[in-house]
Amino acid sequence: MDIQKAYQRAVTALELRKYNFAISQAKEILSHNPNIDYAYALLAQAYYGLSNYTEADTCIQKALQSNPTDVDYLCWYCGILNAQEKYQEALEISDEALTIEPTNTTVMYFRGLALHNMGKQERAEDVTKYLLKKDPNENCNHRLLANIYAEKMQLEDADFEFQKALELDPNNAATYNDYAVMKIDKEKNKEDEAIEMLQESLYLNPENKIVQDNLEYVRKKKFLVVKEIVILLCHIFLFSGYIYY
Repeated sequence: MDIQKAYQRAVTALELRKYNFAISQAKEILSHNPNIDYAYALLAQAYYGLSNYTEADTCIQKALQSNPTDVDYLCWYCGILNAQEKYQEALEISDEALTIEPTNTTVMYFRGLALHNMGKQERAEDVTKYLLKKDPNENCNHRLLANIYAEKMQLEDADFEFQKALELDPNNAATYNDYAVMKIDKEKNKEDEAIEMLQESLYLNPENKIVQDNLEYVRKKKFLVVKEIVILLCHIFLFSGYIYY
């Protein structure tokens, strides 16, 4: 077996969001050598893409056992911990990574994400604005700032940042999902816009369980809104008919 070719196939599969194929290639590598740390890192990324965060966590820890100071692995670990809502642990791992590489902006992003998820919006905003000063064209930082603004109910600012993120990367499934969540949670009568955004997110990443659940939720919410309107109209019609009679 050509391990290098299998590695390249797995990397390409991840870029194309073909996560199950990436998993098969990484496992093929490990079947020939179970001690290759980057194969576990590939598995972690693929399981993360499938929203299987428990397996992703297990795999990235195996990668770190072999190479505990690899900042890329620590970055992935931060992302996986955030996805599991283990925000304090994500902050601790970000501290460890920044000790090794103090200027790593990806680690800083995951640190900002953890702070945002912990409700520490001011600190998260400071980190994200610092990152945008360093690179104003990084879409994920605009997305994070948009989410921070949404939590602070600065909806016009959030809308601007989501639009900027999509301008920089119009094929980013996560941005469409987060934008839709803002429409659902923070605004009224935006179900149709949210559905369109979630459908676009699923088109770009069909296997994302979180987006699937969000789409199901907003469709049910729209159905209930329509149902309430129909009931209200029926009551108005019946009441009007009664008075007229």
